[in-house]
Parts: sequence; structure tokens; C-alpha cells
Amino acid sequence: GIYASPDIFEIFSFPVVSGDYKLISSPSSIIIDEKLAHKYFAHQDPIGKTIRVNNKGSYQVCAVIKDIPHNSSIQFDYVLPAKVYEEENNWLNWGNHSFRTYVLLNPHANVASVDERIKKFLLTKNSQSHEDLFLQKFSDVYLYSNFKNGKPDGGRIEYVRLFSVIAFLVLLIACINFMNLVTARAVKRAKEVGIRRIIGAGRRMVWLQFIGEAMIISLVSMLLSLAIIWLLLPVFNHITDKEIQLRLYRFDLLSALLGLGIFTGIVSGLYPAFFLSRINPVKVIRGASVTSPGGSGIRKGLVVFQFLVSSVLIFSTAVVHKQISYIKNENLGISKDNILYLSLEGDVATHFVAFRESLSELPGVRSVSASSQLPIDVEGYSSDPTWAGKSPDKVVTFAGLQVVPGFLKTVGVQMIAGRSFSSDHPADSNNYILNETAVRQMGLHDPVGKVMTFWNGKGIIIGVMKDFHFTSLHNPIQPIILLQAKSLDGGYALIKITGGDESTTLNEIADRWKQFSPNMAFDFHFLDEEYDGQYRNEEIMGHLGNYFAMMAVFIACLGLFGLSIYNAQTRVKEIGIRKVLGASSLRIVYLIMSDSLKLIIVSILIAVPLSWWIMSKWLQNFAYHISMGVGLFIMVAVISISIAAATIAVQVIRAALGNPIKAIKSQ
Repeated sequence: GIYASPDIFEIFSFPVVSGDYKLISSPSSIIIDEKLAHKYFAHQDPIGKTIRVNNKGSYQVCAVIKDIPHNSSIQFDYVLPAKVYEEENNWLNWGNHSFRTYVLLNPHANVASVDERIKKFLLTKNSQSHEDLFLQKFSDVYLYSNFKNGKPDGGRIEYVRLFSVIAFLVLLIACINFMNLVTARAVKRAKEVGIRRIIGAGRRMVWLQFIGEAMIISLVSMLLSLAIIWLLLPVFNHITDKEIQLRLYRFDLLSALLGLGIFTGIVSGLYPAFFLSRINPVKVIRGASVTSPGGSGIRKGLVVFQFLVSSVLIFSTAVVHKQISYIKNENLGISKDNILYLSLEGDVATHFVAFRESLSELPGVRSVSASSQLPIDVEGYSSDPTWAGKSPDKVVTFAGLQVVPGFLKTVGVQMIAGRSFSSDHPADSNNYILNETAVRQMGLHDPVGKVMTFWNGKGIIIGVMKDFHFTSLHNPIQPIILLQAKSLDGGYALIKITGGDESTTLNEIADRWKQFSPNMAFDFHFLDEEYDGQYRNEEIMGHLGNYFAMMAVFIACLGLFGLSIYNAQTRVKEIGIRKVLGASSLRIVYLIMSDSLKLIIVSILIAVPLSWWIMSKWLQNFAYHISMGVGLFIMVAVISISIAAATIAVQVIRAALGNPIKAIKSQ
């Protein structure tokens, strides 16, 4: 559920099935979707019926809306009045970021002008505010989530751009293969072209013929690819956790696909058409050999480009996997293993002390604590704290985490000065614990015992804890203040269990949960799973990178295989003569393969600095990341060369082992 004002239904198109959404302004009203209406009021009119939420408040259904589509950026099953949240949280102020504000502008409004007028709005409500406001187009929110000086500065759009570039490069590699294969087969089609030219076909007609053939192949391939996409889309959606649909009835999609097919056909057929349309028909008919202008050099350049792209993808994928492995194994300064968490609501939150004592009796439970937010995903920052000696111009933004005594022991955060919260010290309800970064940014020396003011009022700094990562490794460690929770409703119970017989321990915890909250489901999760979920995008990127890299390498190997066939065919007599003169098969294999492997080595030498530059940019998204050592690049280079050598060797060995007499007699 969400808290909202009635305006949300005027700004967004959430269709109302029945009732009046405007009544949500009443503190006793609730809006539910069709799914909840069917679940609780099947075969009844839900309007006017009462629902109890979190076992603490009862509300009357004033409206029913259609279920929210899965691709909506705003997800909810029910809506409670914003006023309820305000009444339950008296600490809300003009420096709080708990609510998003949506603004529906006049169609002719000047966005820049509105931005300028609201920029310093918070100063009119809070003279100590140091924050500016600005608007962002709602359709950009999902892809553009990072900001710098009030302007979008990346986000998910970076992945869209990255994979668009990769897709284009893979397509370009395929086009290059087509060019190479067509020009390599030019000898077989040269007489056909010569005869066409002699009986009256002009160069333009020949040019259009080969461009047309390439476009037909491209468009047929496009149709086949759509069938493959339709078959593989469920797998792709599973990997990426999306619900993308192939909507071919959309004109913009169809026109884009048609344009892509035509573009691919033109690009792949351009060079072969240019080359074959320029051949001399008389010389061809008389049996003269056909060679493309600069053909050998162009083919070699195209091979280098193919493996350059493939090597960059392999390098990049290796770096992504190494970074993800680093993230999962990095010392966070906090323990996340064997800790499960439960949402605290209703009776369990109210009687948490008794619930904790009950769990502490279980042999599989090592310690129990609670916090207002998960200690690896703390949100909500404030610049409210004051302390003795603070400069009026000094602005330090703190994260605030409300906890109960025993929290630091449960999550394994070490103290470096002072002590932790204790039930033996009632005054701790107003005291605070800082991390090292907070002490450093506040400019305090020997902070233990000094007075500061924060959400719980004036209190004493009783301890300093070691820094720990309370957000993802994308961000540097920020100042954080621990304070004792006044209420645990909406927070989390953190339970550290012993390894081994987890299932028995979980069953025992579930039994104690039901004793305290028989009407609430026992819904538990592990902290390490939540941590891994913070890097879901990077894992998806790694998986997709694997597939793209394999595809690029496969296509590049096809091109290399085609080139090796062409080279072997054009050097058949040379191979035969060398064998007759005493050259060994191994020597011949080396001579033919060395030319191709030189091209691969050149492509890798270009790919290494290029990959380093690209992945250095990507790693900058993480405040903590790996260093790309030489060993990683050497390993990937060896893999690339091995794949290329294996691809070439198949055809070259076959040619080298052939009968030299037949080779010399061949036309």
C-alpha cells in the first residue's frame, strides 16, 4: 500500500471501477484494487465495507480501482490517506524526503520557469535549508535516476545505451561476415556478372542486383529473428525479471524493424555490389582471375575489427564478473550471514521485548535485535543534528537508524570508542552512537561524552563504531547516527541464527511468531539475499554480457572460418608445391595460420586499452571496485587467441594433409 492524496488519481490514469476516489481525503477511508476487492469481498459490493490494516487501523472502502499493470513505475494494492501518515509520524518536517511530489503542469507551461520558481521554495519553510528543488519528467524517472546539480546524470539509461551499442556492433560483425563471404565467392559469380554485362546489363543494374539480394536475405533473416525472439522472450524476461512483450501491431516498432532490415541489407551488400559491378566482363569471360581492389587488405581489416569487438566484449564481461564477485565477498564491516529479518507490525512490534526474550530461549538463535530499516539499505538523510562548536555554515548530512540495545552485537559492527546501547542505562533513550565518518565530518576529537541534538532531542554521544556499508557499494560510506527506537512499528526484527539445522530453528521461530501474532503471516527473508538483490542490475548485465560475448565470438569465428576456407582454397597449389619440395604438414599449418593469428593479436592489442578505458568508466559507478590487473587481460587474450586458433586450425589442417599431386593438378 501507499499513502497519497486524492490528486494522485487526477494526475495519473488509474481507472476507478466503482466508488469515489475523492473520499480518500477522509482519514477513515481506503481505496483498494480489484484483486483485493475479489479476495476479501467476493460476490459483494466492497464500497462501504471495512478493512483493518496491519491490525492497528480500520478503514472504509470508498473506491475500487483496476489492478496496476506490472510495467507501472508506481505499484500498490491499496491507498491510505496521506493525513494518516502525517498523524502517525509527528517528526515529519520540511526537510523530510518521505513523500514524492507529482506536479501536473499546464500544457503550455515553461518547465525551466517553473524550475526556477520552486528552486528555493524550502527556504520559505525552513530558513536552515540548503537544498534546491527541481522537476523531472515522470517518463524519465525510471531510466534517469542519477542527478548532478539538478540535472540527470545517468541511471538505467546507461545500460540501454551500452547494450544498444553492443547489439549494433554484433550486427555490424554479421554484415562484415556477409561482405567477406560474398567477395570470397566472387570468382564463382564473376562469369555470371560478365555475361550479364555483355548482354546489356549496366553497372547500375548489377549494383542493384547485389544490393537487392542482400536486402532480401536481411529481411528474411529479420522474419526468422522475430520468430526466435518470440520463442526466447520468456527466457529473456526470466533472466532480466521483466515482462516485455513483442507488440508487432505497433507502427513505430514495425517501421523501426523494417528500417533496420533495409539498413542492414544496404550495409552488408554495399561493398560486394561495388566490387562485382566494377569487374571487366571481357577479361572474366576469357578466364582472367578476379580480385577485389585492395581486397586482401580490406578483408584483413574487417577480421581485425570483428575480433576487436569480440575481444572488447570478452574483456568487459570478465571485468563485470570480477566486480560482482568482489562485491559479494567484500568485507562490509557488518555481518550479513545467517541473519534473517521479519517485518515488525502489530502485536509483535508492541511486545517486542517479550518476543525477543522468547526467541533467545531457542538453542539455534544466537542474538535478536531490531532496527527501523535494514542495516544494509538505510535510506532517509537529515541535516538536523547540532553539536557544540558546530559552525553555522557547516552542512553535514546524516543517515539516521533507530535501533534497540544489542543491535551492534547482532550485526557484528565493532565499537572503537565508548560503549553500545544497554538496557541497564535508561538514559540511553536520548543518547547517540556515531560512525567514524560522522566524527570526522563533524570535526570532533574525543567525541564520547559530548552533547549533540538529533531526533530524540538533546543527548550524549556514548560511543563511536567502525564504519560499515549501510548502502550499496555504489556509494561511499556516509555519516550515520544510531539512536534508540521509540517505536518499532514498521521496522525489522533481526535474528542471528547458528548454521547447520536452519530448518528446525526456522520452525521454532515461526511457532513463537504465531504465539505473539496469530493473524500475521510468518514472512522471513535472509539479509544476505537482500544484499545480493542490491546488485541485481549488475548480475543481469553480467548474464546478458555473457550471451552477447558468446554471440559476437561465434559470429566472428564464422567470419574467420570463412576467411580460412578462402585462404586455403586460393593457396591450394602453393600448399601442394611446398609439400612436394619437402615441407612438413606442421610447417604448412604454421605458415597459413600465422597470417590469421597475427590479425588476431593486432585486434587484441587494440582491444586491451579500449576495454580498459570503457570498463574504467563503468567501474566509476562504484565507490569501491576492483583494480584491473594485467593478469586479467593476459588471461582473456589467451582465451581469445585459443578460440581463434581452434577455428582456423580445422580448415588449415585439412588443407595441409591433402594430396599434393591433386592440389598441383587442380584448376
